Amino acid sequence: MKNYYYVPALFVKVLDFFQQVLVRVIKNIAASFGRIGMSLTLRKANRLQAIYTTLIFIMSVLATHEAFATDRYVKSGGGCAGSPCYTTVSAAIAASAAGDVIHLESNITEGIIYVNIALTIDGHGFTITSTSSPNYGIEVASAGVAIQNLTVFDATTFGIQADCGSDNLTLTNVTVNSCGGTGIALNGSDNCVLTNITSTNNTGNGVSVTNCDNLTINGITT
Repeated sequence: MKNYYYVPALFVKVLDFFQQVLVRVIKNIAASFGRIGMSLTLRKANRLQAIYTTLIFIMSVLATHEAFATDRYVKSGGGCAGSPCYTTVSAAIAASAAGDVIHLESNITEGIIYVNIALTIDGHGFTITSTSSPNYGIEVASAGVAIQNLTVFDATTFGIQADCGSDNLTLTNVTVNSCGGTGIALNGSDNCVLTNITSTNNTGNGVSVTNCDNLTINGITT
């Protein structure tokens, strides 16, 4: 399955630029030739108009071209309802490009999950039981990551660790329980948004924040 998005704002800006250039060129031609060269001016203007129309067509094709992200599915034992299907989140991440969305279709037991690309992990209410030892449940090492509707359970150290530079991280409807260290640790990551977070029964802090600017928290239980 594909997620489609468009770039109309860029199209408008580029189209406006070409329009301004065309207007200036036509004015310069008219000023140069005057009335005597009117027929030549019109021919040139028509030629420029044809070029302009072609540019509009090219830009419209570029603007409506479907830049797509792939939905990927993870289910313990395989047999996902969606495709492509993976048995671990790590395998789905390894196959992903920026912007992809990984959907859990079952509870998963897995070692450390290293997220080094801007993507979304949607747990759909399922749980990742971590077998990482000694390590994190999920380590975020990229800007622009989103994790939502997910429970992380039983990591040896931190449940979710955001490395320095993991800016614009969003955690939504995320629960972290029974980890050997801090539930959620954010380090040197700016513009992060945490919404409806539960981090309880962990050995360390519920949430630890170090050197993060512009952090937004909307609802937290620790």
